[in-house]
Amino acid sequence: MRSLQFYTGSREEKIEEFTEEFYPEPAGRSKEQIKQMMNYIQENYAEKLTVSEIASAAFICERECYRIFRKCLQMTPTEYLTGFRIQKACRMLEEGKKSITEIALDCGMGSGSYFGKVFRKYQGVSPLAYRGQWREFAN
Repeated sequence: MRSLQFYTGSREEKIEEFTEEFYPEPAGRSKEQIKQMMNYIQENYAEKLTVSEIASAAFICERECYRIFRKCLQMTPTEYLTGFRIQKACRMLEEGKKSITEIALDCGMGSGSYFGKVFRKYQGVSPLAYRGQWREFAN
């Protein structure tokens, strides 16, 4: 699975930089559509999102949404959404101000137990362990 990272600058600059890095073609309709869908995800990641809603952001069907994500990012829209949510959760865990359950809900993950399972799959450690490692590293 391709690693996602944070970029500096505005949301549009982040999306542009990300798509330019991973998108094999210099321009095209698919490039604009992936930008629209990524922007939609980044603005609405805390909500319960469906692939249909993500596709609607670019005025395309679900099948085309899957095709474009696979072509441009080598992942599904669901994988991108989950990866983005985990990135946001990592930042919140690093700040250390919210409980694990609050972070789970703020990231659109539903429950703390589901969040822990998915977080462990992506990061290799539990959210609590990640927070502890971050605190050790920061000190």
